[in-house]
Amino acid sequence: MRLILCDNENLKLKKHPEDIVIIPSKNLKPCIGCFYCWTKNPTKCIHSDEGNIQELISESDELIIISKNTYGGLSVPIKRTLDRSISYVLPYFEKRNGFTRHKKRYDKELKISGYIYNINTNEEKETLTNIFNSMAENFGGKLNNLDFFNDEKELENENINN
Repeated sequence: MRLILCDNENLKLKKHPEDIVIIPSKNLKPCIGCFYCWTKNPTKCIHSDEGNIQELISESDELIIISKNTYGGLSVPIKRTLDRSISYVLPYFEKRNGFTRHKKRYDKELKISGYIYNINTNEEKETLTNIFNSMAENFGGKLNNLDFFNDEKELENENINN
């Protein structure tokens, strides 16, 4: 199963019929750092406003992120959704590839792909590439694909069925 996080409900995506698409609310509450999802009730967020993203990620083979470039980062709804998926990993640390990372909760290698639109500069591409590489490493997965687009129309012509 592929889980698609998309910040734009108006995009017409070329995707698999079995893909699960989540369009996070712009009113999604931010992670408050309470560790409820790590210690009190693993993988369950204390906020009940947007379903259980951690559970969906754990059931997925690939996490696909479609986001507007926002000052060289991800859009607010996507960033908040990813922040609230922290319990996908354990609250304990280990050294991996020379960096301190959270231990993996699941014995799998999650593929992560990104499709970012409204890119203006090479510096933004470089920053987002670093963000996605770090995200894949933090999730204990691998970066599968990262593509950049000038605008939504250009992205709509992209086939994300790969």
